[in-house]
Amino acid sequence: MDIIFIVGAPGVGKTTLSRILKGKLKSPCLELDWIRSAHLQEDWRDASPEEERLSEEILIFKLERYLKFGYKNILVVDAKVERMVRFKGLFPNAACAILTLFLDDSNELKRRILNPSRDSGNRDYENSIHENKVLIGRPAQENEYQVEVGSDLPEKVVEKILQTLKL
Repeated sequence: MDIIFIVGAPGVGKTTLSRILKGKLKSPCLELDWIRSAHLQEDWRDASPEEERLSEEILIFKLERYLKFGYKNILVVDAKVERMVRFKGLFPNAACAILTLFLDDSNELKRRILNPSRDSGNRDYENSIHENKVLIGRPAQENEYQVEVGSDLPEKVVEKILQTLKL
């Protein structure tokens, strides 16, 4: 596999799972929010469509370089599945998969969003629950795997992901 796109609503565990996957696969991990946080103020009040496009272009540039130098299993993390489908289309010769993470339990998602030890400052659990439901209700794209993360330990979910992707 060349690129593994990881998407899901805020709070489903994208960052946690991608960190574990990075270690297991010994692969690079690019997270759009990390790129954006490098130049945005802490509360992101200066976010804009232009800034978001700049961040996308930085991510694409880095991804192109990793592919050029032969990296495999490059992890790309973002909340928007539409963006990852678009990015996938930019690399027609790369073997790509999209992992869409979701939670069936809205109360568990709310608990995760409101957890004070959470890395992200996003505490909008209502929006996260809505985004999660939208992801659950939409049909999968080509080479997309929908993974219910449940209340399993992250290491167990990663094993499920590795089996799904046959890695």
